[in-house]
Amino acid sequence: MSLLDEAQKLVPSINGGESMKLLDEGHAVAIDVRNLDEINQTGMVKGAVHLPFEQIAYIKEDSIPKTKILLLYCASGVRSAIAGKMLLDRGYSDVRNLGSIKEWITSGGPLESI
Repeated sequence: MSLLDEAQKLVPSINGGESMKLLDEGHAVAIDVRNLDEINQTGMVKGAVHLPFEQIAYIKEDSIPKTKILLLYCASGVRSAIAGKMLLDRGYSDVRNLGSIKEWITSGGPLESI
């Protein structure tokens, strides 16, 4: 089984509407794993934390709360799935894959510039 297959099996998908509800209620944190060039092209989910994919393995344990649902996204959903698995491996218990920023935009989710 490839790393992507394993990540997609372990990290459940969530749609934009469900994500907006969790964020609005304060139960979740959105995490953008794209690079700055990608974010500058589209903006990012309003209030999201920017944590580039390449830095996931090096985050400090207390930099992202383990008490919140983590909603990860990228350009296509591949990096966010793999990053989600990496966070599960580091002890985060509720990680979900929002997939692509396009899913968020299509759902009418608010954006902000970095």
